[in-house]
Amino acid sequence: MNKPVKRVRKTRLSPTAANETSGETPGKRQCLQPEESRCGIIEKVYLENFMCHKKLLVHFGPNINFVMGRNGSGKSAILTAVVVGLGGSARATDRGNTLQNLIKKGETSAQVHITLNNRGPASWKRHDYGDLITIVRILKASSGGYKIKNAVGHVVSQKREEVMKIVNHFCIDVENPISILNQEVSKNFLNATDPRDKYRFFLKATLLEKIQANLNDSHQLMKQAEEILKQKECLLPGLERKAELWKIKLRAIESWEAMKEKLVHLEYEKLWAEIEAMESSFQEEEASLEKHKKVKEQALKKLQTQTQLVDSYENQKQSLQEKLREYEAKIQDLQPKQREAENDVQTLSREIQKLMADHRTVMERVEEQQKDLDRLSREEERLQCGEEEALKEKERQKVKLAQLKQNGDALQAQIDTTCHHKEQLSMAAHKLSEKAHDLLQQEHDLQRKIDDQKRAIRSLEAKESGELSLYGQWMPELVRCIEEADQKGKFTCKPVGPIGAYVKVKEDRFLPLVESILGRALRGFCINHEKDINVLKAIMDRVVPKNVCRPTISVTGFQDQFYDVSKMRVMDTRHPTLLDVLEITNPVAGNYIIDLLRPENTLIVPNGEAARALTSHRTAVPKNLERVFTLDGNLFFPDPAYRSYSHNIPRPEILSVDIKEAVRYKREELRELEGRRQVLRRDLDASQMEVQAQNREVSATELQLRNLRRELGRIQMEISNVDMQPHRSQSCSLTAIQEEIDGTKAKLNELRQRQEVSQKTLMEKKGELARVRCVLSEFKIELKDLQETHMAPIKAEMDALEERMNQSDDGLKHWKSQLQRAEKAVQDAEKELKEYRTRIDAQIKETSKTVSRIRTRRTVAAIENEMVGVERQLKASQETMEPEDVVRTQCTEISKRFQQFRSSLSRCRLLITRLSDMLKMRREVFSQCKLLMGSKLNTHFAYFLQFRHQYEGTVEFDHEKGLVLIRATTAETEKMYKESRSSQPLKREVGSLSGGERSFFTTCFLMASWLCIDSPFRMLDEFDVFMDMVNRRVVIQLLLNLAQKYRDKQYVFLTPLDLSIVGENPLITIHQLAAPKRKREDRDDEDDGMANGSHV
Repeated sequence: MNKPVKRVRKTRLSPTAANETSGETPGKRQCLQPEESRCGIIEKVYLENFMCHKKLLVHFGPNINFVMGRNGSGKSAILTAVVVGLGGSARATDRGNTLQNLIKKGETSAQVHITLNNRGPASWKRHDYGDLITIVRILKASSGGYKIKNAVGHVVSQKREEVMKIVNHFCIDVENPISILNQEVSKNFLNATDPRDKYRFFLKATLLEKIQANLNDSHQLMKQAEEILKQKECLLPGLERKAELWKIKLRAIESWEAMKEKLVHLEYEKLWAEIEAMESSFQEEEASLEKHKKVKEQALKKLQTQTQLVDSYENQKQSLQEKLREYEAKIQDLQPKQREAENDVQTLSREIQKLMADHRTVMERVEEQQKDLDRLSREEERLQCGEEEALKEKERQKVKLAQLKQNGDALQAQIDTTCHHKEQLSMAAHKLSEKAHDLLQQEHDLQRKIDDQKRAIRSLEAKESGELSLYGQWMPELVRCIEEADQKGKFTCKPVGPIGAYVKVKEDRFLPLVESILGRALRGFCINHEKDINVLKAIMDRVVPKNVCRPTISVTGFQDQFYDVSKMRVMDTRHPTLLDVLEITNPVAGNYIIDLLRPENTLIVPNGEAARALTSHRTAVPKNLERVFTLDGNLFFPDPAYRSYSHNIPRPEILSVDIKEAVRYKREELRELEGRRQVLRRDLDASQMEVQAQNREVSATELQLRNLRRELGRIQMEISNVDMQPHRSQSCSLTAIQEEIDGTKAKLNELRQRQEVSQKTLMEKKGELARVRCVLSEFKIELKDLQETHMAPIKAEMDALEERMNQSDDGLKHWKSQLQRAEKAVQDAEKELKEYRTRIDAQIKETSKTVSRIRTRRTVAAIENEMVGVERQLKASQETMEPEDVVRTQCTEISKRFQQFRSSLSRCRLLITRLSDMLKMRREVFSQCKLLMGSKLNTHFAYFLQFRHQYEGTVEFDHEKGLVLIRATTAETEKMYKESRSSQPLKREVGSLSGGERSFFTTCFLMASWLCIDSPFRMLDEFDVFMDMVNRRVVIQLLLNLAQKYRDKQYVFLTPLDLSIVGENPLITIHQLAAPKRKREDRDDEDDGMANGSHV
């Protein structure tokens, strides 16, 4: 190990020095200056209003510099200033998102001055800058800039490009962590466990990342050269055609007479070509006639089949109507009997209610008479017992009266409670009834939907024009009526529609989204003039059902060409537009969709992440973009009006076109509706049971309430009798009492006889009511059986049959119309063929007089074009005949230019091929360079670890996977190795070591990386804060030894720890920063380096 170095001087930068205008710290470093320092090292750094510093001037030595100070004193601000001053970005400092965050709090601007050495043979523009180059970076809240000064302070340039040229010339890379390692990168590297992060660090530190980027740029430039070459090669055919044109001129001069003869021959050939064309057209017309005849035969067969089908349906309908009339007759016979039974039930119910009321009245009178009899008997006993017994009876009556009143009050309270309970039950029963009614209504709605779905399925299965049936059961009839109206001349132009019939989707994955976007437009129609609106509306009123939403009608001028929207298309090649995924066969339909939805400005992306990337930031929004849809239906509008909406996409029903698939979807929906109806039926049954249970509870409560009121009336009557007894005259004779008792008993016997008669009559009426209800129930069951079991299936079958009959009638009308059109087409074609044959024969006879028949396969247009060319050549040769020598010279020169241009392109193609081979070779060399650099780094790393005898380690590279593993062996692992008696030493990842060990290994890795690159200075921030004293002493010694060995490099180490272990040495300069100022109340808080005040 080398002898410890000695420190020359330790300089403390105090706050007093910060206020000096000269900016120079008192007692500058007293270190040895080499005769000629390396170009690019930092001479001094001056900060103004930067981070926590008001003003700060630091002179760096040419070799080793230590900057020490407490946390918050602004050490890291010096490192950040070097990064920013030499062109680094805010991201590279890990101190904020923008450079404005680095301005001292309370200030509006900041300045960073970095002075670099420019002495020596590798200087930069020595004649302009001299021995020193000072780069000044100005930071402001809204802007900033650079000033580059020479040695005497004159501004030479203010361009950032000049700064980049200077740092590149001096091999300075401020964003390379090996050159400048800040706290955040050091901490992340210490804690990094992902080998890929370490490998990226290795590439960036050894500048291999830049080399790889240069190779990629070269490959891209080669691709651009290939594109340019392809463009040049496209010019080659034009030059070849020009040379060929001069050759043609030369041949024209040489064959003037031959061209004249050729022109005559072409005229004859044209005559026979016209006859050939007429004969070919005649054969096509014959083939067309045969097709019309086949269509006629097919229409006739279809018409016969459809007629037989209609007759069959009529017979089935008559049979069903007969059965239905039979059941209706039975129902008409049963309905009067049912109404008679219902009237009997109502009459008997009223009679029973009246008898029950009379019976209750008699029973109440019997009870009253019995009570009177009991009272008179007691009165008689009292009179017989005398006055003393009367007084005792009076006292007992008083006690009884109090007890009766108490019982009456309790009973009244119970009646009030029961009344309230009855009201609650009645309200609950009413709510349950409403719920049951709502469920019943929902069931009816579901049943209607099920019936509609069944009719739609039958329509899709029965219709031959199945594709139009996808738009609605009425759509085929609507299209047929429109065609008939057009044939009658009611429209200025035949309406185009439904629009969806002319639209197809290129890929199935876009089907749900496209159908959701187009929506009602798929069922719409386009017309050419406003006059056609009323005609089309009248047809729709007649054909489209009332409860169905009508198709839209749009007035648009019909054109034969699609709109040219190429200039308005979204400028993005990564994702398709809505127009790209559509295949539209009709220009009118296509132009209507373009006018309505602007599909060329709508992008379709796979997911929300891609949509947000395109729309959330204005800089990323492609030109002409108006909206973005994702495949799951979400809608995004681009910035500056950025917003998004969520949509649910239903299953496609129209654009899928496959009838079987549509029927399958309909059947699935039908099964779903029937399942929902079953669930609703169960809920309805449960709700009705709850209603019945609630009604029974209400009836029980009403019965309880009547009993309570009856009991209260009895108590009140007894109280009244007790109250009246003391007021009776005590002088009533015993005889009078006995007479009254006899009269009461007589009345009681009479009332009991009436009670028995009433009871007997009531039982008879109830028995009769039960018999009548039984009869009524039988009538209802029989009627229900007739309606649901027999008539309902017949009605359903008749509805289905009616639907099929309507469809068959439509088919019958359609095939009648088809047959009429086919017959007319056959007649017209036969007539035209006859006339055409006559014209052909006359033409052949006339032409044969001039020249015999010439067999040719060329068209008249081709011959005419050749004749025009020959005539033009003849005329040009005749009127503007160029001299033969001029033509020959031009022909020779242009042919020579063509050959030279083609040879040049061949050479360029060869050069690009060689460039491709060179790039391939350089990539191979780059791979070898990575291997060599990794091996070199591993060797130096192992060498530095030898300074701690208990440490060993290796750096393992996997360049194919991009992995770096730093494995280490310590004294602890050696002990575990000996105890385990393993054949291989135990090596662990650096991440599993202690903090001090990780710091030591990391420092060795950085020093090994230093030896792999060339940079004028290296800066480390707080490299030793996680080390123990032993590792720190060894690391500092290693750093000093390395710095002394490579004195052409400048080293700057920032540490908050004591440097007493560093000896005096003329190569070492130590800078002591003043402690940060803190407020009294914040004395215990940690400062992050942005303290108030300035420290120099």
